[in-house]
Amino acid sequence: MKRFLRRPRSGSRVVPRVFLQGYFTNKESVTNLAIKMASQEFSDILEFLSDLQVTIVVGFIEKSDAGCAGTEYYNTAVPIRGGRTICRYRKSCLLDGEKDGFDPVRERPTFEVSGQIVGINICELQYCSLATGE
Repeated sequence: MKRFLRRPRSGSRVVPRVFLQGYFTNKESVTNLAIKMASQEFSDILEFLSDLQVTIVVGFIEKSDAGCAGTEYYNTAVPIRGGRTICRYRKSCLLDGEKDGFDPVRERPTFEVSGQIVGINICELQYCSLATGE
């Protein structure tokens, strides 16, 4: 990640989905590798990115304590600018091989980059009508 971020510091960058831990979909790997957005590990990532004024979309396996529903795991992407998260997108249309490890969410956050309103999709252009608003 550090090598990738040493490129010019203008415009936007996209880091491949589930970049931080790799792409794992089985429950055991997901459970062992997931991190919370409120964790020190995630705070360290934000601190590392704090001097960048570009928007970077970072994917990772997220752990979320959902209260009475128990712990949930998401294939998550967050746009980060200046060491702060702008929003959080959790993959909504899971492939068959991902349903064992991840929980789906039907949300469509958008954010602004250089005057343009943009959103995040993870594979959904191929597999889900969510990307087209259907």
